[in-house]
Amino acid sequence: MVNTVNKQFKKELFHLHYTLFDHFKYKNEHICLSYKTYSPK
Repeated sequence: MVNTVNKQFKKELFHLHYTLFDHFKYKNEHICLSYKTYSPK
């Protein structure tokens, strides 16, 4: 019982971590693109 819950929890945590990671990666890329676009050459 505890083992199953633990596995599920780890899976959720793993998913959450990657979702956040993707989100920040996306935001960083977006900020970089905006910076490149708006910064004077």
